[in-house]
Amino acid sequence: EVGLYAYGLAFYLTLLGLALFGQNVFLSTRIGRRPKSFPVIASHSLTVTGAMIALTAAGGGVFLWAGGAETGEVLALGFFLLALVARGFAFWVRLCFIALERAGWIPRYELLFRGGEAVVGSAVLLMGGGLVAVCFLHFLFWALEAAASFRLLRARTGIRLRLGWNRRLLIRIVRIS
Repeated sequence: EVGLYAYGLAFYLTLLGLALFGQNVFLSTRIGRRPKSFPVIASHSLTVTGAMIALTAAGGGVFLWAGGAETGEVLALGFFLLALVARGFAFWVRLCFIALERAGWIPRYELLFRGGEAVVGSAVLLMGGGLVAVCFLHFLFWALEAAASFRLLRARTGIRLRLGWNRRLLIRIVRIS
């Protein structure tokens, strides 16, 4: 189970690198130059990031489906794919705050959510929980962090979180990314 857990982490972290699609550089360079354009840039970047997260998660799902793994393995790796979605969005929010140069909250969230995951995960293992339970907790804590991060983004920037649909801007972001 430890080997499968390590494999699952490596698998979804590789996909996460693809899912973020260079938004770290894009957001930092665009928002750094024009902070007032943050709402427009962020909404379109969120659209690109969401599409890439969906594509990579779907690709991972196809890979998982075609792999012929056992039910427990499929569940565990499926929770990692769900964690990919949650972690991708949590990281996107972090990238926005980094671009705005307001990232002081990130270590507190890391301590709260990763520490909570470690404590609860250890308790679950001590109570006899297995691989699927730990993978579910990994997904759950990233989903909670993503929700809290989006809430923080709205509270600290005042922007309405929407998807951007300006075709020219989306194409430009994809080309730059």
